[in-house]
Amino acid sequence: MLTAILLLIAILVMGNTVHLLNSFTQNIGDYFQTIVVKTFDVYAYEGKAGAEWKSWWTVFFWAWWVAWAPFVGLFIARISRGRTLREFVFGVMFIPLGFIFAWFSIFGNSAIDLVANGATELGTTAVDNAAMGMFALFEHYPYSNILSLAGVVIGLVFFVTSADSGALVLANLSSKGLSNDADAPIWLRLFWAAATGAITLGLLFAGGYSSLQSVSVIAGLPFSFVLVLYMVALWKSLKEEGNKRKASAVGTVGTAQVLNGGKNWKSRLQRIVSFPSHKQVTKFINETVKSAMDDVQAELNEQGLKTQLTIFDGSDEHKTEGLSLKVGHGDESDFIYDVYLVQAERPNFMLSTAGKH
Repeated sequence: MLTAILLLIAILVMGNTVHLLNSFTQNIGDYFQTIVVKTFDVYAYEGKAGAEWKSWWTVFFWAWWVAWAPFVGLFIARISRGRTLREFVFGVMFIPLGFIFAWFSIFGNSAIDLVANGATELGTTAVDNAAMGMFALFEHYPYSNILSLAGVVIGLVFFVTSADSGALVLANLSSKGLSNDADAPIWLRLFWAAATGAITLGLLFAGGYSSLQSVSVIAGLPFSFVLVLYMVALWKSLKEEGNKRKASAVGTVGTAQVLNGGKNWKSRLQRIVSFPSHKQVTKFINETVKSAMDDVQAELNEQGLKTQLTIFDGSDEHKTEGLSLKVGHGDESDFIYDVYLVQAERPNFMLSTAGKH
């Protein structure tokens, strides 16, 4: 990625910098201005030429990314473990989109500017042999050999990275008993990398680039229906997660709540002005609360429910000292009842009142 950024900066600096920056800004505006129109443009009035363009470009790239979705999605989710949804969406959608804007604007408008100013052979090369278009562009800049070498390295690294991520996902999916933090063995990843490479070479020798396009469309079409199920599952998962977070929210109950119709007011008053120490609360949890939770857990187990009682000693950065009783509900959200220490400041007015009396 660093090499790609340096190459991008080199073309920007050595080219018509002002024109490239202006075109970059205008291209972003054109994109957002026409995105709705282009989304619904199916070339209905373009005849056969429009149908061919739609089939070999619009439909092909749609199917291409749909076919890549399971590999790329699982790989990105694997390396994004621990990130929030906001961070995930920003890192997956907006950062690559910004890089694509810069790459196409700088390289594309550099070539257009050169062709418009007389370098017609560049346009001819790009049309006749698209793979050589980038190298033909580099010939119009200083240090063309270094730029071409950088282009080859970037293409190789990007291709190997994509193949490696695909092999990793296939290996993990074909392995049994892996934990969330474990990956498949190296030999299995090498097998899938070799298998995908062999299939790709076979398709290229069998029918060239058109065979790859056809296979991508064929593979992408049925999986598009699976993506719809993915979206439904994601919505249900987020809804369940939201309910779980609401259920886990800590609610505070005022200590001055009136109980028993106003009886035992002296006991309630004593609780209001009493602030137990850390040692007293810990003893209460370890003896009274622990005993009560043991009884509840035993009764729930007799009823056939799966329960788990966890004791936190304060060493976990996410949990203070306390107890947690979890009752499993299958596919539904688990019931969790927590009792743990919460440190609070003693009110100044309570201290002054207690001191006077």
